[in-house]
Amino acid sequence: EAIPAGLAAGDLEFVAYISNVRCLNLLFSDTNLLKVLSEFDQQVRLMKNIRVEHGATQALTFRQLILNLIGPSKDVTKLIGLDFDETEVLPKLKKVNQLNLIAYIYLSKLITCYIFGEKRTAFDHAKTMLTEGYDQVMQSMHVEQIFRFFCSLVILSQHKTLGASDKEKNIKQVHAYQDHMKMLSDLCPDNYQTLYTLIEAEKARVTGHYWQDV
Repeated sequence: EAIPAGLAAGDLEFVAYISNVRCLNLLFSDTNLLKVLSEFDQQVRLMKNIRVEHGATQALTFRQLILNLIGPSKDVTKLIGLDFDETEVLPKLKKVNQLNLIAYIYLSKLITCYIFGEKRTAFDHAKTMLTEGYDQVMQSMHVEQIFRFFCSLVILSQHKTLGASDKEKNIKQVHAYQDHMKMLSDLCPDNYQTLYTLIEAEKARVTGHYWQDV
């Protein structure tokens, strides 16, 4: 209902925001990815029809993530397909400092690399997001908790390969994310308890506290 209302009012920025939120909710739920892909196809067409370029870029970014996950992409570690090529898009976004879209691209790369076992590459993307401040951008975004969840998984996946000082720094980062996730899980367990528990279990496993593993 919100999308037609926004179109009727001529508030195209609102239309772009609310329609992208809807698609992201589907992506990070248990909805079949082919159905989600169809929704993102419609989203891309809508953004192009109303000429909201940043909305189209956001939709194309996550659409390519889905394509990577379901298999058609030649290189699952990169967001490259018929309609989206990170090697062309990312430099343009960096040139104009479009931080939110840059953050979405790195988040998508981090997720696809982690899922397909390229955990060191995923860790490099996480480091880029943390050192370049893209993690701060995420604090104002709908997918903030998704970023914190996958970033924690990626950091923990490399825990045993790091030196002592880096281990301490990275564990502190995970603890900070978990403190926030715990607060959210107490307020809304249906949405956040599972995310919190999974990270706690992985943290216990990689730090050798097996009796705490759940």
